[in-house]
Amino acid sequence: MDEKLYIGIDLGDRTYSMNGVKNSSNEIIPIRLPGQTANAPILCSVGVRKDGRCELLRREDSYSPSDYSRILVNFKRRPTSIGKNSPMMQNYRFGVKTMLQLTLTDENTARIIHDLANGCSEIVFCIGYPTNWSEQDVKVFRSVIGEGVLGDVDGLHALYGKPVRVQEERESTAAFIYTRANKDQFGIEKATKVLELDFGSSTINVTALTIGGNETMYNSGHNFFGGRMVDCLIADYYMRQLSVEELALIEDLDRNNHGAATRLLLLEACSAKEKLTASTTVRVVTDFIDRRVSITREIYASLLEQPMAPRVSQFDLLTDIELNEFGSRSWREILVSYLKQEKDILEKKRIVPEIVIVTGGGALLPDIQDACRLIFANHLAPDDETKKRTSWLGRLMGKIVGSGGKQDKHI
Repeated sequence: MDEKLYIGIDLGDRTYSMNGVKNSSNEIIPIRLPGQTANAPILCSVGVRKDGRCELLRREDSYSPSDYSRILVNFKRRPTSIGKNSPMMQNYRFGVKTMLQLTLTDENTARIIHDLANGCSEIVFCIGYPTNWSEQDVKVFRSVIGEGVLGDVDGLHALYGKPVRVQEERESTAAFIYTRANKDQFGIEKATKVLELDFGSSTINVTALTIGGNETMYNSGHNFFGGRMVDCLIADYYMRQLSVEELALIEDLDRNNHGAATRLLLLEACSAKEKLTASTTVRVVTDFIDRRVSITREIYASLLEQPMAPRVSQFDLLTDIELNEFGSRSWREILVSYLKQEKDILEKKRIVPEIVIVTGGGALLPDIQDACRLIFANHLAPDDETKKRTSWLGRLMGKIVGSGGKQDKHI
């Protein structure tokens, strides 16, 4: 057999993970990235210091905005939504290329890939992009990838000891391969119709597939809505608790450091959101404002019911066109409306799933779980059967299944 090592890269706007698999096996092998603990994805954020040095940011570390000229996030934003020659596009290109450079050429990560490729004839990097991107979006993304380290296949050959090939893949393809490879763990029989909902920070991917088939039945998604918007709502709430003087300090830091203070605040807000899945109250605090703001689950729930667009516009993550699409609706209203829309389309196409799997970083958010139960109630597995299938992991009421660093909710 012509053995090949396939390496899947999930370059999000919040987290980043990498997994390997050989074509002779369905075993998914997490690849340790610099600073990664266990199988947890690392933060997808790059800090550019004022002397030009670039570094991966860590949620647990302390940072001063005045040390940075730029902090770059949101690497899955839709390329065609950004002006071709705008500063936003320049930051996008620089951020994607720098993130890949810092991880793929890291000494320890390169050694892991080199050792995994032992006995293989080729390494194939598969880098994912949101399922609902247009052909033009993919074309721009491909050009960005080609300008960076993944475009230097000769250099990677020398680094890893094997010929290297790169291909871009829709995330529905990853969902298809992942679900088929883990069908036994999910307790899914052959010919079962599965709907996989992948909730990321800035995108939702919707994929319908049949176990045992050779392709997906339905591919869709939302290009700019996800968990990142919740981070914005929390960060906005934090800022609304500050004094006029404290707000002026943030504005001054942002003005002199290209928005670094606001970007660091978003990382803190993201951490608070994740902690609220296990705690009733969390505190948001930054290294540059001496103010701790408590967020209870009740406050958090109220934020999800407020009109979203006015709260997230200040963070410059979305264009005016994208913000206008949200109108005056809340985060929760947008989520429920979108899932209902997708369910209606599936029904018109006569695609009725037998099982719904929720995956991605948003799988652990109770609000997303509740919305999925509300919309797809007829497709829930019986509770005792669900527990039997997934109790081997033993987390979140015995209903989460997953591997390779992904978190999956089987409902």
